Amino acid sequence: MATRAAIYTRISKDREGNELGVTRQEDLCRELADRRGLEVVHVYSDNDISASMRSSKPRPSFKEMFAAARRDEFDVIVAYSNSRLTRQVREYLDIIELVKETGLQIKTVASGELDLSTADGQAVATTIAAWDQAESERTSERIKAAKAQRAANGQWHGGTAPYGYRASNARLVPNPNEVKYVNEAVRRVLAGDTLASIVKDWNDRSVPTRHGKHWRQTNLRSILMNRSLLGETKIGIKGWEPIINSRDFDRLQRIFNDPARKATHSPGVKGGKYSMGGGLTVCGNSKENGEICGKRLITGKHHDYTSLKCTKVVNGPDACGRVTIGQDFLEEYVFEKVLAALEKNPRWGQRKVTPVGESEAQLRVAERKRDDLQAQLDRLVDAIADDIITKEQAASRSATIRAQLSEAQNEIGRLLGSTVIQDAAEDGFEWHSWTPMRRRNFLRQVIQRVEIDVYPQGFPRSISRRKEEPKSAYEERRRKHHWAVMDERVRIIAN
Repeated sequence: MATRAAIYTRISKDREGNELGVTRQEDLCRELADRRGLEVVHVYSDNDISASMRSSKPRPSFKEMFAAARRDEFDVIVAYSNSRLTRQVREYLDIIELVKETGLQIKTVASGELDLSTADGQAVATTIAAWDQAESERTSERIKAAKAQRAANGQWHGGTAPYGYRASNARLVPNPNEVKYVNEAVRRVLAGDTLASIVKDWNDRSVPTRHGKHWRQTNLRSILMNRSLLGETKIGIKGWEPIINSRDFDRLQRIFNDPARKATHSPGVKGGKYSMGGGLTVCGNSKENGEICGKRLITGKHHDYTSLKCTKVVNGPDACGRVTIGQDFLEEYVFEKVLAALEKNPRWGQRKVTPVGESEAQLRVAERKRDDLQAQLDRLVDAIADDIITKEQAASRSATIRAQLSEAQNEIGRLLGSTVIQDAAEDGFEWHSWTPMRRRNFLRQVIQRVEIDVYPQGFPRSISRRKEEPKSAYEERRRKHHWAVMDERVRIIAN
């Protein structure tokens, strides 16, 4: 009976130019098996998997081969070379233990045969493994050094190109098919859209990710926060064409790092789907002590329409639970009243015609002032650390700088709000075409909140269509009825 043999082949991703493919390795191993009169009963192959210490990728076939050897399914392992089996001393020790347990033999095409059953053979094997491991480490060091050098030269360090780009001659060049979606996302986020609404829209439009999967908020957020979009390496060296400018990138960072965006919504809250939700609308019902309830109204379904409701389930037992109002009617009413009030305000007329470029210039001045103040604070900290001044001496100066920094931040917030309003003015205030989040962001720039009181007495809950009344006439009469009710129960609190 012929001696049973198993062939093991492996090739890593980081080939040095003299490695053989797994198919060629198998052919050479079969030739060796034929010369030695061995019967090949199994072939195990780990393709594109490194065997170095730095690799965290498992080698399933290598582990399967070990298990089969312990089950006495073959007598000999044939490989192209020792390094194809492993480059780790620790794994070579495992192989030696396997040989001791099973009497297994190891034969290779390029490295010859080692008798791992003797002390000398084991010493030679572990020495070879140590040199293989050292060479693997040196290769890794060379690759790291090369990547660092490319990064220092403004070249792409290698690996998968970031979304929006493709790699070409060690540099990144814009990928037009992806750039258009990056620009769309940037524009929409700066206009007030949420990542959730953008992702939902893209998935509804069957816009695939690079790998053909559905979009997720985390994926899109990481793309928009990647400095490669500025044409920079991680250490800030310019190396390729930017997709977005630094001003928009900085604004994105402020938006994504805003603590208000990290609020956890309670059950029933659909704040991102409706403009009047998200805490903009609150319960205005008066309690026995004369104070209003003040709880935010929660969006949900009421009969056949979307409503905003003060509910104890979400807001707790101290909520009154007596206020419910239709989201769509309220939205129409609030926008009509807000835009009408703005048109009557003489300062609003001046604000609308303020050139966008002027606000942009003011914003850049405010941002430079903020950065300068932050740098002053940093220098104060360094001065304390270097014992140039004491903490007590720095305290007064620090308080002054922090107050100025707070003013600068408020001014930046105001100017960013101005750009939201100017964008709306450029659209002709056609708010029906805006997303819910953009509608809400616009309202937040001009009002504090909307308070809703209980349904007023003396007004019927609904009105019926009269006999032979035209539908258009009925709709107009119905709208006037709702508006009269709104006038009684809706309070718009301006900034």
